[in-house]
Amino acid sequence: MPENSPDDCPGHLEGAEAEIRFTLDMIPTLAWSAEEDGFAFVNRRWCQYTGLSSEQAQGWGWKAAFHPEDLEQVLSRWEEIRQSKAPAEVDVRLRRHDGVYRLFVSRTTPYLDKEGNVLKWFGIMTDIEDLKHAEHLARGQLDTLTRTLSSLAQESGPDKFLEHVLTTITGQLGAYSIGMYDLDASTRVRPVAHCDDGVLRLITADEAAAYPQVLLPSETHPVWTDFCRTGKRCVLVDIRGNPIRVRFAEDANSPWHDWVWEESGRWPTLKRQYAEGCVEILIVPIIVSGKCSGCLTIRFKERRSLRPEEFALTRALAHQATLALQLLRLSRQSREAAVDAERHRMARDMHDTLAQGFTGVILQLEAARGALDRRDLAGATECIGQAGDLARVGLGDARRAVLALRSQSLEDTSLRSALEDLVKRMTSGTALLGEVHLSGEEPPLPAEWKEGLLRVTQESLTNTIRHASAKMFRAKIAFLPPRTELDLVDDGSGFDPNAEHEGFGLLGMRERIGELGGQIRVDSSPGRGTQIRIVLENPREAHVNGGPRHA
Repeated sequence: MPENSPDDCPGHLEGAEAEIRFTLDMIPTLAWSAEEDGFAFVNRRWCQYTGLSSEQAQGWGWKAAFHPEDLEQVLSRWEEIRQSKAPAEVDVRLRRHDGVYRLFVSRTTPYLDKEGNVLKWFGIMTDIEDLKHAEHLARGQLDTLTRTLSSLAQESGPDKFLEHVLTTITGQLGAYSIGMYDLDASTRVRPVAHCDDGVLRLITADEAAAYPQVLLPSETHPVWTDFCRTGKRCVLVDIRGNPIRVRFAEDANSPWHDWVWEESGRWPTLKRQYAEGCVEILIVPIIVSGKCSGCLTIRFKERRSLRPEEFALTRALAHQATLALQLLRLSRQSREAAVDAERHRMARDMHDTLAQGFTGVILQLEAARGALDRRDLAGATECIGQAGDLARVGLGDARRAVLALRSQSLEDTSLRSALEDLVKRMTSGTALLGEVHLSGEEPPLPAEWKEGLLRVTQESLTNTIRHASAKMFRAKIAFLPPRTELDLVDDGSGFDPNAEHEGFGLLGMRERIGELGGQIRVDSSPGRGTQIRIVLENPREAHVNGGPRHA
């Protein structure tokens, strides 16, 4: 780099102008002055940056430092500035002394006499290459984070959201695959998911158990100790050599260290990745409650030099991947809990209905056999008749159980139609008279409301058929803005709602209506029938399609 002093500039003057030039030489910004026939002065910093001397820059020699593709624009803009006699600026690529072009903004201001004539032009040039790159990257980060957050509302399942986040990370960094791992308290690594070519594969518990046992050397290793304890820095792995080396990724000058395996099972996996073309792996910590609970392994087929902004984006996306994984796990737990609860309900219903019914049939048939052995034909006939009655009741219970398991789409069905169909099917073949009455115009209702009210009606009607010895069952639904009321009434034997009951019907109804944010009241007493009243506050119509939403 050339070193220029004030004396290197032509026209070195004594006095105020010399002091001004000396001052301009001391500032870190590139500065210049120009007349009609081109540059008259460039400061020391301009010369140091471009590698041109002040003599070389005089007149139109400065054009050698500007990118050839920008010259036409610069000259055209210069002519516009001369005509306007007003301050202006232009973005231009300026060549550094080593041949690298960087983006500058050149700001030009005229120095005018009292009559408004331009005596000289002055300008400064500011390097904005890093700023423009940071703005571009920040915009890319915002777009990326916005897309991933939008996908959370759009994806059909939590696994798709996780797939989207992991695919975004590989695309953003130019990687070819990515893995997600858990890290337990003993620093044992367990795989969770892999994403290759945009396709997510979740690792099963059996696969994870069969995974080579790998412990990160977290007690003494200069890299892994910090990674496991703080999770503040990413780790870069070079798998091309033997032994494999690691260093902190954000600092390109950090020293390399041998991995130092505590267990050897991991080497075959990395060897296979190397055979597939992987040369480097970026390991990004996953932080949960301030602790390193896992990591992302991002694999590259060529060496990458990542900028600080890219590390920041990757860490932000790693948090989203953690959120997606947690949502996936919670979804699985909820689904498993729902399946388990449904199994218990089915087992309870079968025990209360089919099993007890078949037991009664068997007892009656055995009694009939005993009567035949005694040659009591009338007694045997009576027992067989009772067995037939019990079998028909069991058949009705079986049909109702099948009806409860049927998947019904209520999106395009009115609640009244669904209730009428339910009551007709359940009372068919029985002595019970079932009715459905409607009051008011049915508003658009969330599908889960229809499902909840339908299932509560089914439970109430089942209890009426099985226990109440009723002659009539009536479902009365009233749409009274701003609420919906459903009354379920029978004229059966009734019961004491405050007494303990073996079944779970009432409890299930209360829980279901509670989940919908409604109220339920049960009025009954022995010998006086039963009335169940349900009240739900109507949602605003804007919230109806797809269920209630919260502002």
